[in-house]
Order: sequence, then structure tokens, then C-alpha cells
Amino acid sequence: MTSTAGPRPDAVPLGTRRERVVLASDESPGTIAAARWLARRSERRPLAIEVAVVARGPHGEDRTGPGAEAAEGVAWAVREYLDARIPSARTTIRVLDGGIAAALTREAGGADLLVLGCNRTAVWQHLPLATRAVRVAERAAVPTVVVPASWRPGDGVVVAALGAEDVGPVVDAAAEEAERAGRGLQLVGSAMIPWLTAPAALWLPAGERTDAAGDRPVDAAAERVRAAHPGLTVGTDLARDGLLPSLLEHAASAELLVIGVPTGPRFGSVLRGVLEHAPCPVEVVPVPRAARGQ
Repeated sequence: MTSTAGPRPDAVPLGTRRERVVLASDESPGTIAAARWLARRSERRPLAIEVAVVARGPHGEDRTGPGAEAAEGVAWAVREYLDARIPSARTTIRVLDGGIAAALTREAGGADLLVLGCNRTAVWQHLPLATRAVRVAERAAVPTVVVPASWRPGDGVVVAALGAEDVGPVVDAAAEEAERAGRGLQLVGSAMIPWLTAPAALWLPAGERTDAAGDRPVDAAAERVRAAHPGLTVGTDLARDGLLPSLLEHAASAELLVIGVPTGPRFGSVLRGVLEHAPCPVEVVPVPRAARGQ
């Protein structure tokens, strides 16, 4: 079931490509925060937004209120909000069937971006999207942004997390976001030797771990970004006491935190920690299958 918004003023130059966004919606505050984040994003690029609501599960059970009709009502309310905030956007509505994570992942397959709100207070945990935003992001097949319900616009830098996964897609995505937003870029890596190549290093005291293994990827990534984006301010930080605490410290004042889909359980815990605790929006970037060794 798809509904399309009526005509509205279009200030997008002829031939300019719109970024196609799927906005996952329910009746919680996280959805409004995600819509506000998209309004801010529309200041930098033209958008085509699909407001998606999952109405029923794989066995026909209701997902929001009494069923598909109530779900479409939620979607229309979100669309009206977007119409008022982003009059130049092209907005459609889509009511989906199936499991939350599977339906949203499938629907976002051809999109440039999937955006979800995240509700961290117990009062909203009965709503399906509130409990599944993290799960959807962890299996991201397209760039996926999770916006906390408490998010407020700021003027911080874009932070890129350099974990064990292939950092190329993460750094490229973060550099593009920073350049479009007119912000600086902060690359954060770990001083620990990656466990996949040298697991014994994890047992060394922090002061005895060699910085060389951590410095090279961060510094090399910074030099590559500076060469590709000459006007972009790029900083680096080496997390000596764990990647997650350092990322959360940077996230406290960040515009956006960009992180890759992890390649192993240890770095998966970093992604989960960021998604559950970072006060800023988090963009999860999929890593090419070949880069994961699959």
C-alpha cells in the first residue's frame, strides 16, 4: 500500500539527484527526532523520503494499534510533519508486512539511507521499533542512521570509528558527511593490536601495547582524507583505554558518529555500545562482503 504526497514547491535544480531515504516510523518520540534530523539534512541535499511503517508481522499479527489502518495513520502524521519542515522533499508512504527488521531491511534495499529513531526509556519499549532499531542497524545492508529520541542539533564534528573492519568505507562516508555539513572530521582508532591478527596482544598491560600498530591505520586514513578533501579539517585520536569509552566521549558533542558493521564479536560489542549509549546520531556503514572475509 503506497500513497504519494501532492505537488509542492520544488527548489531542486533540474538534473540534481535526490538522496533516497527510507524513514522507519512508529508513534514514539524517536520517529519525530529522526524526522527533525532529516529536516536538518535537507538543508544540505535534496531528499526523496519514503515514510515506512510495519503494520503486521509474518503471521498476520498487528504491529501498531489495530492494524494496517492505524499504521497508515501514523505514517500520514509523520508525512504531514515532513511536509511542513521540508516542503521541497518528495514524500511517499509505505505500509509494510513482515517482521520489523526483515521488512525494513528489504524495503531499504534500493535506498541511499535508512533512518530510524531510537527510544531508550522504558515507557516506549512496548513499541516495536523502539526495541528493534539497534537490531536493524546491526545488520545494515545500506547506510543506516539511528537517531536518539533525545537528540538536539549541535555544531560538533563528525566522528569516524576505526575498528577491525575495513575502514575505507567508514572513512569515506564520514568524510563526505563532514564536508557536506561544513564540519571537521575526527578519526578515532584503537591503540590495541587488532585481535584478529595478534590476539595475545590483548593480554598486555595498556602501557606495554605498541602504538605503532594503532597509529599507522589512523594516520594513513587521515592522510588519505586530506588528499581527497583538501579543505576538510581532519584530526586523529588513539584510544588507549578502549575504543568504546573514547567514542562515547567524542559522541557527547558530535554532529554524527560513523561506524562500520563489525567483523567479529569483540568489535560488535563496540557497535552495540555506541548504538545504545551515544547521544548523537550514529551512522552504520555496511562493509563489502569481501572485506569481511566471507
